[in-house]
Amino acid sequence: MSDAVHSLRSSYRESVVEHVMIGELLCYMWEAERGCVEVHKPQVDDSGYDLVLEYGSTVRHVQLKVTSEGGSTRQFNVNTGLEASHPLHNQCGRRSEVAED
Repeated sequence: MSDAVHSLRSSYRESVVEHVMIGELLCYMWEAERGCVEVHKPQVDDSGYDLVLEYGSTVRHVQLKVTSEGGSTRQFNVNTGLEASHPLHNQCGRRSEVAED
């Protein structure tokens, strides 16, 4: 697929990747008999994360980045301030870890 097509269909591609990732995570947890994972999707994209995953008392704010092999995007910004910037962390008493690569 050409860069132009990837660019035009980027929202669609990102949505497909997100659904596949969630499906694989849920299948893994089911097969491993680890219990249920709650998946939350914000209605507005203004907090720097795409999903919230909750497993027991563990909550993770997940930012997804999608690129295509051979695409022109070589670098992208990653939100490393999710923990400090999200108001519910203080209210809920929960913490999330942000992986920095």
